[in-house]
Amino acid sequence: MQWLFENPLANMPGPAFLGLFGALLVGAIIILRIKAAKIEQGEYATPLPIPDQIDPYKIAYLRGGDTEVIRTAMLDLVERGRIVDVQKKGLGKILSQAKMQWQVADPTDTGADLPPIQLAILRAFAIPRDPETLFQSDIKSRVHEETRPYREWVDQEKLEADPEGRLQLRKLMIICLIGIETLGAYKLAAAWMHHRSNVIFLIGMMFFALIILPICAQHRRLSQRGKNFLRHLQSAFGKLRSVKDARSKPAEPDYAFGNASLPLMAMGLFGVSALQGSSYDPLYQSYQRAASTSSGCSTFTSFGCGSSSGDSGSSCGSGSSCGSSCGGGGCGGCGGD
Repeated sequence: MQWLFENPLANMPGPAFLGLFGALLVGAIIILRIKAAKIEQGEYATPLPIPDQIDPYKIAYLRGGDTEVIRTAMLDLVERGRIVDVQKKGLGKILSQAKMQWQVADPTDTGADLPPIQLAILRAFAIPRDPETLFQSDIKSRVHEETRPYREWVDQEKLEADPEGRLQLRKLMIICLIGIETLGAYKLAAAWMHHRSNVIFLIGMMFFALIILPICAQHRRLSQRGKNFLRHLQSAFGKLRSVKDARSKPAEPDYAFGNASLPLMAMGLFGVSALQGSSYDPLYQSYQRAASTSSGCSTFTSFGCGSSSGDSGSSCGSGSSCGSSCGGGGCGGCGGD
């Protein structure tokens, strides 16, 4: 067994080994970023044309998964006057400033005329509650069942990163991580056998590898085709970025909203940030307060931070690492994809 710690690798001088270790780490980073970029690129290069009739719920799903569909349905019900904010007075108003609550306007409203998504949300507001609490309830699972057509559309049009490619990338990251950490652990053992204690830099690099490799294996939820389609939609309807400003401008001549209202289209395309300063500002404020008291990425980005098809609870909620990804920028795989 003497050969195990008496060989060129075990006896390699510290600076030389650190150079080798660093080169392998950089190589792993490059490989992971190339693979992630390939997954984001997708297999369809042909752009998806903007349809004549746009479904705000479908676009909301593309932008942020089930979470954004729930927020869009919430606005739909508020716009119809079916859900209203709770008006409190005196001390109750002061105590409720941190969290604005909403409830059904008419307690006898059964919602019999509503589609399943809106019906589930309407029933959830039978008692006053904060809109963000919807994401910690069984509403998410019910909405997920109803968004199946949107998932099928996204899959059919290849608007999301390839699931098989995502799995391969994750496996590649694990292999790289195990290989690099094993090499570092072996050198630490060899240093201990040789009674050497100057291993602080190696330990630091091993710790850095544990952080950087998972980050570099992240990717955006949408494929390049999906990102381009959403970007083109947002560009075509740029005036809807602010509902307050859009109401003073003429309607778009080239595309029809169908039965969707201007605020609903704005919500589907740009998220709750489009409501700021409009008559729906209280709803915007509700989500803003919720975002300010939670960690993670902002709720109000145009593209969201990319939750998965199943969605993870908020636009950039649990399980995602919303820092800068290695060489790729953006929010990596927000939503834990």
